[in-house]
Amino acid sequence: MDEVLDAVGRLNSELLELDLPDTGTLRGDLMALAGEEGPDEERRLRVMVGLMSMLDDDERLADAANAAVVEPWVEVNRTFLTRAVGRG
Repeated sequence: MDEVLDAVGRLNSELLELDLPDTGTLRGDLMALAGEEGPDEERRLRVMVGLMSMLDDDERLADAANAAVVEPWVEVNRTFLTRAVGRG
């Protein structure tokens, strides 16, 4: 199980290493991010689907998935919203 959690953590930590788009608008930034597909995108999606199907059965996995999956996306969205507020 630890190997699964490590793999998921690595996949999502890559998100924070991306050069996040800065199109000048919040909508544009979100659309640009949604449109980016890296070479690992299909593999990432398959891992996430498999992981999500196991969350109800393992509380430890659910907690780790939150840290590995949800928190990186929260940080990306926080960055986008902070920029948008700064732009007015």
